[in-house]
Formats: sequence, C-alpha cells, structure tokens
Amino acid sequence: MLPLHASDPRDVGGMSLLGRLGSGGMGVVYLARQGDGDLVALKVIRPDLTADPQFRSRFTQEVRHALRVRGPFLAEAREASTSLTPQFIAWVYVPGEDLGVTVRSHGPLLPDEVAALAAALADSLGRLHSAGVVHRDVKPSNIQIGPRGPILLDLGVSKSTDTTSLTTTAMSIGTPAWMSPEQWRGAEHGPPGDIWNWGAVVAFAAGGTHPFGSGTGEALGYRVLHESPAVPPLGKPLGGLVAAALDKDPENRPDWREILNALDTDPTTVSAYVASRWGRLGRLAFAPVASEDAPTVLMAGTPDPTLALPATRLEPAGKIAGPAASGVRRAAFVAAVAALLLAGAAIAIIIGQTASAPTDPPAPTPTPAATQPAPTSVPGTASAEPPAASTPPTVDQPAPKPTKDHGKPSKQPK
Repeated sequence: MLPLHASDPRDVGGMSLLGRLGSGGMGVVYLARQGDGDLVALKVIRPDLTADPQFRSRFTQEVRHALRVRGPFLAEAREASTSLTPQFIAWVYVPGEDLGVTVRSHGPLLPDEVAALAAALADSLGRLHSAGVVHRDVKPSNIQIGPRGPILLDLGVSKSTDTTSLTTTAMSIGTPAWMSPEQWRGAEHGPPGDIWNWGAVVAFAAGGTHPFGSGTGEALGYRVLHESPAVPPLGKPLGGLVAAALDKDPENRPDWREILNALDTDPTTVSAYVASRWGRLGRLAFAPVASEDAPTVLMAGTPDPTLALPATRLEPAGKIAGPAASGVRRAAFVAAVAALLLAGAAIAIIIGQTASAPTDPPAPTPTPAATQPAPTSVPGTASAEPPAASTPPTVDQPAPKPTKDHGKPSKQPK
C-alpha cells in the first residue's frame, strides 16, 4: 500500500481512505474502510472520464455485471455509484499478492496448486459466461492469491454478450501480453477468448513464464497468431486441457464445463476441490491494516516505507514467514542486548558500592550468651527485614507499543 497523495480525497461515499493500492487507466484504487469497519478496494473513476458518455456506459455496465454475478472465487462488489461525483465501485478487500508477483518471487506453483487455480478460474469464468458476461482481461495481475483460493478481479473491460462493443476495435481492449488470437486479429473476443486466457494463465503458473515468451507487443502478437505455445509438463488431464484452450481456432477450445468435468469437479464441489489443494498458498501470513482513523498523508512522490503493507514469503507450515519472522528476530535481538546492558550496569553498581564502602575492623565473634534473637515484626511497625518473597509494586503506565518491522523482506511477492 502506498500513502495518499495530498490531492487525494479523504472520504468517498462515506468511506474513509487509508492509502493507495494502485492506479490504472480508469482511475485510482484505494484501500478504504466502510462505516461498519470492513475494508474495501475502492476504485474511484477519473473525473475527466465520467464526462465521456461512452465511458459512462462502460462503467455502468461494469457495475451492473459486478453486482449481479457472484461466486466463491470472484471479487465481491459491495457498493457503487454511477451518478455521484466522484463515481466509484467498492470491492471486498482481498489481502495478499497477485499471481504474477507470487510466481516471480517464489517460482512456479506446485502441481496441486496449479490444479486448484485451474478449477477456481474455470468456475469463475463459468459463472460470468452463464450470466452473459465476458471478462476480456484475464491475466496474472487480475488474479489475487487469497487465503481460500485465487480470486478473479476487475470486470473493468467486461462486456455482455448481448450488447455491442463499446470500443471501435477489439485491439484497444486487453493487455497485449495476454490478448487472445481473436483480439490480435481485431475479431470479437467472446467466451472462447476467456478460455484462451485461462490456458495461458495456467501455463504461466505451472512453468513460470508466458507460454509465448516475452518481448514487444508486436512480437508476442506474431507468436500468438503463428507459433505454438510452450506448455510445461502438466500431466493428465490438465496438460491436454491447456493445449486445447490455447488453440488458435476458438471452435476447438473447451468450455468451462468441459474443464471442470475433466478435473472431476463442478460448481457445487469446486470450493472443496480448491481448499484441499491450496494449503501452502493459503497459509500466507497477511499483515493487518493499521487501525488509525486518520491515514498518514504525504505529498505526491514522497516515499514512505512505513506505510507499505509488509510483504510475505511462502514457507512450509509452522515456520514464521517474512516480516513476521524478521520482527521476531529483531525483538529477540533487542531483548538480548537490553538484558546484557542491564546486567553490566548492575555489576558496575555493585563494584562501585564495594569500592567506596569504608573498611571496618572485623566484628568480634559473639559468644552463645551474647547471641541475640532475630527481631520480631510488630503489627503497625516497619520490619527491619523485607519479606522473604515480596511482590514488586505495579506502576500504572501505558504498555509499550509493539515495534512494527517495516523492513524489506528477503524476497517478496502484488
């Protein structure tokens, strides 16, 4: 999370803004807190865009799609406004990183995780397609690695199958590296185009690289149209499904039902299917968001690492990860140094007192008759000796605030 800019609003639609999550062509996405305390990812639309009638139609369409389609692995829209200024849409906040960051930071997913991703993404596309909606921008950065599975985000370029395109050409919609052959040809990107994206994303998650390599948009477009994809070994049935999904002819690609059937699951069982295979990714230790009502505000362009949500690392079960481990190690180090300093100070005091004390002649050894009994405490008087087991007095003072470790992790995954 990045700090708010001085020009950013502090409140939108009754929601308090806490920081920036990102920005894009449509506007800025903020982390915000609703009146009930829930966190949302709030997309606030650029004012200049809302003056464009064509854009208003597109945004109204996105809102309608978001509010009518629900699924366990689809981002949930909470509220939206297409008439207020500024216009906005609020999604339930999903902590964590996106698929692209996770793969770049930790390498390809494990086989079970790839299967879980494939099933969850197919289920989400199935729900969209069944509602007459095409996503048109399925890519790693639009897939959040959530605690219970991958969440498909951003319907900002989605389109109903029963409406005409809101752009002059299909080429102007989508990210070049993840555009389907249809989009590169300037043809209609329908549900089979989303399935092509499904295959490309699954291949990326399993192999760690784009199935058509890297380079300029034109180079990628040429490979997508004329070359075969590099699909990593996936085994059956997933390998065959991905190869078919990346076929250049939309008619030869499977649909979401065929994918789920081949994976031996369906919309009624897919949540359990994903949960049983998502373990390592689901154990990402997400850092809580600060609870202060007033966020820190910096001038635009001023970095403030203390506002960044701590990054996390994928670790085996039971092992403290990322900044949590760093914080524990730092706290232990500080405690050890403090203990050594206190011990040294105590020894120095004892030595100083011993050196400065006057030297008295040795006391004569008392005879048995001269030995006096130990003094006895009398109620209401102070005893000459402290109690054998005394309890230190409690001082009412605020507990020290826990130290936040905002240092950079060794390697962090969006």
